[in-house]
Amino acid sequence: MLFTERLHLSSTAKVAILVLFGTLSPGCRITKIVPEGQLLLEKNKVKGNQIVSSGSIKEQIRHNPNRKLIFFKFHLWMYHFGFKKIGEPPVILDSAAVQKSARNISVYLLKKGFTENEVHYEIGKIPFRRRGKVTYFVTEGKRLTIKGVEVKSTNKSLAHVVRYNGKSLLKPGNPVDYDLIGAERNRINDLMRDKGYFQFNRSLVEFELDTTVGNDEAFVLITILEDTRRPQRPYKIGNVLTEIETGDSIADTLRTDGGHYVLNGMPLNTFILEQSTLLRKGELYKQSLVSGTYEKLIGLGMFSSVDVRLTPKEESDTGEIDVYIRLVAAPKHDLIWEPQVVTTEQRFREDISTRNYGLANELTLKNKNVLRNGEEFNVRLRTALETQFTRDSNSVFSTFIQEVNTELKVPHLLFAPSLAEKVNARNSSTRLNLSYLYERNQFYLRNLLPLTFSYEFVQNKGVMYWTPVLISLNKATFNQSLLDDLGPGYLEAQQRLFTNNLITSQKLSGVYTNRDRSPSEFWYVNSNMLEMAGMVLPQLTDYGSVFGVRHSTFLRSDADVRYTHHINPNNTVVVRLFGGLGVPVGERSLLPFERRFFAGGSNSLRAWRLRTVGPGSFSNDTSSIQFARSGEIGFTSNFEYRFGIIEAAVDVEGALFLDAGNVWNLKRDTLFPGGEFRFNRFYKELAINSGIGLRLDFDFLVLRFDLGVPLWDPNEALESRWVFVEPWKLSWARERTVWNVAVGYPF
Repeated sequence: MLFTERLHLSSTAKVAILVLFGTLSPGCRITKIVPEGQLLLEKNKVKGNQIVSSGSIKEQIRHNPNRKLIFFKFHLWMYHFGFKKIGEPPVILDSAAVQKSARNISVYLLKKGFTENEVHYEIGKIPFRRRGKVTYFVTEGKRLTIKGVEVKSTNKSLAHVVRYNGKSLLKPGNPVDYDLIGAERNRINDLMRDKGYFQFNRSLVEFELDTTVGNDEAFVLITILEDTRRPQRPYKIGNVLTEIETGDSIADTLRTDGGHYVLNGMPLNTFILEQSTLLRKGELYKQSLVSGTYEKLIGLGMFSSVDVRLTPKEESDTGEIDVYIRLVAAPKHDLIWEPQVVTTEQRFREDISTRNYGLANELTLKNKNVLRNGEEFNVRLRTALETQFTRDSNSVFSTFIQEVNTELKVPHLLFAPSLAEKVNARNSSTRLNLSYLYERNQFYLRNLLPLTFSYEFVQNKGVMYWTPVLISLNKATFNQSLLDDLGPGYLEAQQRLFTNNLITSQKLSGVYTNRDRSPSEFWYVNSNMLEMAGMVLPQLTDYGSVFGVRHSTFLRSDADVRYTHHINPNNTVVVRLFGGLGVPVGERSLLPFERRFFAGGSNSLRAWRLRTVGPGSFSNDTSSIQFARSGEIGFTSNFEYRFGIIEAAVDVEGALFLDAGNVWNLKRDTLFPGGEFRFNRFYKELAINSGIGLRLDFDFLVLRFDLGVPLWDPNEALESRWVFVEPWKLSWARERTVWNVAVGYPF
């Protein structure tokens, strides 16, 4: 400590030196903070289990060691050096806590059907250190299986509904699992409430296991009880009243076949309320219709609060429920301002490479209920100014982007009202979008004008989009001075790939995630399942020559699959796979630049700049054009291990990552030799890199710094592709590593 004070080091530097010294010095032990006669809990081990995974059993252990940052107990050292807010106190080995954890394991195995399990533990001291470890020995024993299932009730109607409606989760031959029994109780409760039994609840479902049948089998008896205070019977919907609170009090009650509506001055046609209210007078009560009504009304975006109240008419012999829906109107206009920090990569040639930094300003104006049927009209303006830190920059801002996006969202399907039922959608809408993008930088001037008409279907497992009409006009003009020193072959590539083009296509896409069902591990899938461009129209326009553009015809598909596993609150593993294929259709067609695949960049291969890898093993000299390095096949895989470092006002997180990928063409191209895909060599053409990262979480944004290190470079000759040869040389670190500065996680 005296040493650091003399140097007047900052507190951060002190921490780094002390931690490093404490880690490397055998005389400085973290166990000095452990009281005499006690042990620091070093690790837990599980032995003996065969069917249930060790990971599942370890989750039942409540007495765990101090967390690690990769392999080092960073937070424990912080506590040792007096940084209490960052650090955590030592976990002292406690035999009572170990015994409780063993009991938790036994109870968990019992719930999984292992009725004769045995769990015992052994506490051991690590030699020459004041540390201890715990080994849990697990004997699962025989597991109960289901021999049969029987449903009974004093009310025959209730028993009949359970027996003959829906599929039971408890099947003969399957293991007894109390978690599954709980799920079956919920299924029966939802089933009964969807059959009109409004007064039914989970407490009326009882389970009993009869293990006297022998042979490690159990008979499951399900008893449906009756509430004597409230006799169980199906209910029907009575009166339905919908009232909107707007701040005004205007008696404009409207009556339709669907119900009564009190609008209180809100200029809204009752059609949209009827469509969103699934509860109809005289129909059987269903809990799923209540949930669906709530979801549809919230989805309109016009109400800040939605409340659905159900009141049974106990005095009625018919068994009716009155429905009162209370809606609080949201402001008609919303103005959203989003200032942004942006980083982009530009690379035209090997000798002209820049990374741009800048600011963007995004304004979104939302106008709700614009046509009195719940439509929402949005206008989004985005302006971005970027500059590059190079000595030869001629202007303050090297890139200017202006984007205007207009969208009309209709809360039902135009021209196809019955389509939502056919695809089993909970909610659906129509979106009409017209945009314009203007981008100017030192390399090119680009204008993009897309028009889309699409349907959105919200389903139980995600969201599906069908775009029957997609029209996009793209025009690009390149800086001629940058093309003057290129060879005729690369000028030909520029003419082929960057010509003005017209795209008319239809697209089917979707997004799926199970995050709500599994907080510890979940999948995310984003797929453009199929885009079909210009199957008929190009023939009518002579492939675009009538309009002076290229009219593209192609088929394209891609998928982005991500898997996230939270090992514990401090450690997370994320795996990503991306693959795509674009196939030109017809002799005169090619895949346009906007639909091609690229490799490299801060969200892909982090040791290469954008568009500097591929296609395939294609390699070129410094006079080559970089924007042309693209492919009709794209593949990227990423593995990232994320670990928490500091939890404070600004959370600090670290990462270790490994990336691999490339792009290829379908056919051999004389302009890009080695760029075609071949099964016998594509794996040798994968660009591979590793690296480390640091992320600063400010709640409203995540600022990311990633240092990418190339390992295998397909741009080199086969015998020279292994890059990681002399990593200790500073010139290697300066020339081959790549810094990535970005906003948000890479995936």
